[in-house]
Amino acid sequence: MKHEYDLFEKFPDGSSLWRDSAAGFEPTRLRLQELAQRSENELYALNSTTGEVLAFNSERDARRRNDTSGIAEMEAYEWLI
Repeated sequence: MKHEYDLFEKFPDGSSLWRDSAAGFEPTRLRLQELAQRSENELYALNSTTGEVLAFNSERDARRRNDTSGIAEMEAYEWLI
């Protein structure tokens, strides 16, 4: 079963804007990478069924943190929404 995700951009003021939706983890990761090419803001995905939030760390974010891995990744968080 592929999970459905809603993709959001989070702005410095704390507000979020829906950007897209995707089905499955890998398509979600790839779409977030595409969105990260066009935005300096944080991006995250929300599992439509479970409410689990996947925080997206782009290569640009890794460079800002001096992380030399250079690999875009997603981390799971359980946030109260």
